[in-house]
Amino acid sequence: MIIYILAVVSVCNVIVADIVEVRECQPIDGVQVPKPAIVDIEDCQTPPCILKRGKNTDVSFTVSPENDIQQSSLVVIGKTMGMAKGYPGLDGSNACNIVYQMPEKTKINCPLQKDKEVMFKFSMPIKKVFPQVSLVMHSGIKDKATKKVITCFEVDMKIV
Repeated sequence: MIIYILAVVSVCNVIVADIVEVRECQPIDGVQVPKPAIVDIEDCQTPPCILKRGKNTDVSFTVSPENDIQQSSLVVIGKTMGMAKGYPGLDGSNACNIVYQMPEKTKINCPLQKDKEVMFKFSMPIKKVFPQVSLVMHSGIKDKATKKVITCFEVDMKIV
């Protein structure tokens, strides 16, 4: 009976999550950067993800760093009409403030340990003044010490 209950809870957790298929980023200096194991974008199962002006959109993704990471920064860039712009207040911010130990989802801080799965979670405020536009969100985590991107993904989005 306990196994049955755990199975039902596990299935419910998968159904609730908005796991979305994302693309790998272009190689950086000839090296392909791994995309996160799981990307969850609120209210999005299939791109383009719809971002509603005047609302916040939660984004989370999990990764197992290939090395110990002392400090990390968040990368959030919007690309549209041939231009790329860092997301104000998010791009370059301290990713150590938005990291959770997996699978418990317990808030932790840096340093991050090699091969220990963690989740990064942040909220993107979609301001009412943002234009209605299609874009590509480029996001990931960068090791502050080495400047190396440790994970990266891209996903199509549309602001409405």
